[in-house]
Amino acid sequence: MRSLETGATVIGLVLASERAATEAERRVRGEYLTALLDGTTDDAVLLRRARSGGIDPAAVRTVLVLDGPQAGPAAARAARHHQGWSVEYGGLGVALLPATPADARDRVAPEPVTAVAAPAGGTIATIRAAHRRARSGLRLLHALGRTGAAADSDELGIYEALFSNAGDGTLARFVTATIGPLADHDRVHGARLTETLDAYLTHTSRHTATAEALHIHPNTLYQRLARISAVLGEGWKEPGRAVEVQWALRLHRLSHRLATPGTDPDPGTPEGARGED
Repeated sequence: MRSLETGATVIGLVLASERAATEAERRVRGEYLTALLDGTTDDAVLLRRARSGGIDPAAVRTVLVLDGPQAGPAAARAARHHQGWSVEYGGLGVALLPATPADARDRVAPEPVTAVAAPAGGTIATIRAAHRRARSGLRLLHALGRTGAAADSDELGIYEALFSNAGDGTLARFVTATIGPLADHDRVHGARLTETLDAYLTHTSRHTATAEALHIHPNTLYQRLARISAVLGEGWKEPGRAVEVQWALRLHRLSHRLATPGTDPDPGTPEGARGED
């Protein structure tokens, strides 16, 4: 009995020591990944510290950013599967993976999260750039109504290309020139012509489907379409012009969603960062 008691005590001490060592290693790894992502530490210092944290930046081919209640655990599972590293950073789950964006996306697809995988080139600079790109892609997914989806950043295609240069005013000028009068009319009169036209074009000009989607009587739809023609001119119905109008409406809607406060957590918030294997 005395030997059993002694053995149990020794085993308990060993397990406690292992748990403490694991937690310390996880904490060091989390602090390292946070410093890598927030850009406040010199790159040369980060490279020297990488080995002590058990991390190899040169092996990172993809940065995966996840949003949702299970984002942190999902990032940890992705890291374990691909033998990478993860951290909860800025309210999101982030995984640095030695895998392709497509592999990372496919692996995370069954998880109840929204996720974007962006390619990285194995340097600290490209890892940070991929992290920024994945975060932007995450906002685009939410704006597109694709919450719960997993995407490769390249899949966002034209949306990413358009909004990456949105700051120069080109998109705003295009939207204003195309549907500006309609948006002004809605703002002045409290009307819903912009929403009506968006629904009409989305439903490929089918009156019944549009009326059902808007929960209005078909006669009300005809009246609104007539008013739209009065504001924009009859030319909006022509095929080429209709495509421009539909893009302007979509960009107008996405711009408002992307500008909504609270859609993108502060990327420089290290509180609560936690490293995971």
